[in-house]
Amino acid sequence: MKGFLFFLIFVGALVGVLYFTGTFEFDPDKDAAEVRAAVDKPGMPWTQVVAVSKPRKWRIYNEKKQMIDGREIISYNPGPEVPFEGNNIAERLADGTLPGGFSFRYNFGGDAFEVKFDAAGQVEAVHDLITQKDLLDNR
Repeated sequence: MKGFLFFLIFVGALVGVLYFTGTFEFDPDKDAAEVRAAVDKPGMPWTQVVAVSKPRKWRIYNEKKQMIDGREIISYNPGPEVPFEGNNIAERLADGTLPGGFSFRYNFGGDAFEVKFDAAGQVEAVHDLITQKDLLDNR
């Protein structure tokens, strides 16, 4: 009997903790829509985007120069994704070492998008990313 009473108290406490922490209201699709709506504003500075939601990963777009038909063509290719720390973005923007810009990646359960910034650190565009959910939906 004491074991059953302890079990009921434990389950009640667990349900209370989950309720008051908002775990029952967890909705990644809603969170994704809210963050995307808040940051999908061309010209918005990267610091405001981070204030809305701190990204887990980011990438730099590297400059690539090619000679085609005697003309130099410059393109920008995405580099590898690295964990976001945010401590050197302002420095790199100030000294001009991000000419191709950079991007933040956001993942919310089944939804993912990338916020692309220009060389000045302002939002250029927001792009959807392909997720496993997209692959399963296109059967």
